Amino acid sequence: SRNERVAADDAAAAAIGRNRNELHLPDVLTELAIAPLDGLSLACGAGRHERSLLAHGVCDSFHGIDVAHDALATAREEASAAGLAITYSHGDLNDLVLEEDRFDLVVARGCLHHVLRLEHLADQIATTLRPGGVLWVDDYVGETQFQYDDERLEVVNYLLALLPERYRYDVVNQRLVEQVHRREPGNLSSPFESIRSGDILDVFLDRFEVVAGHQYRSVLHLVPPVGTYETFRETDTGRTLFEMFVLLDQLFVDLGVLRPVRCQYLLRPA
Repeated sequence: SRNERVAADDAAAAAIGRNRNELHLPDVLTELAIAPLDGLSLACGAGRHERSLLAHGVCDSFHGIDVAHDALATAREEASAAGLAITYSHGDLNDLVLEEDRFDLVVARGCLHHVLRLEHLADQIATTLRPGGVLWVDDYVGETQFQYDDERLEVVNYLLALLPERYRYDVVNQRLVEQVHRREPGNLSSPFESIRSGDILDVFLDRFEVVAGHQYRSVLHLVPPVGTYETFRETDTGRTLFEMFVLLDQLFVDLGVLRPVRCQYLLRPA
């Protein structure tokens, strides 16, 4: 099935180290000797992330907010079964009103690129953080609605054209990838998919200062294509090619050739 093909591709991507440059919040907090007590998890879904953070010693308690009732029901069940100090409530990030000075840590992981009212949410987060509190942002901050700029498309398609066909065959969608194109905004997975991703950093860095973190990823989200990771992983040649892509991906960011599309930042109100 397609789900099985996706799972196999994800496993191959992990094995080959696609996300090796990602930071881990528990490590960042430990290195900076920051020990938050009460945490807020935005767009928490079924609660896996806050359960993991508690298991790694981040915070004594968490509150999670999500728009999906079914996911919240699962999160409550899991937290209750494990005896964890986690509470949940329903809410839309576009309209949240958060209690003043309530949390030491707010976690926004993979959710800001779905938010239309970024300014409102950023202000609410700043309000709810206690003195010394921090915000963790881990998100896609590339072109809004995947309208890749000309420079990115030129570089990605040049690299793609260099690859033999076997390294361009997407086994997930069972197709040969010839070129990368701008996505059609009306045909994205959700009307709010990457709705203002290109504005996230401007909005948040206007209200917060950077404590730690980095920006990364310039081409690796597009080439090698999704669905090809097992092909790269299974041979020495494939693994060597992939290492070259990893090197180029960071080099393009470091030299300012392409704007990074991912960020991981620990922030505090300015």
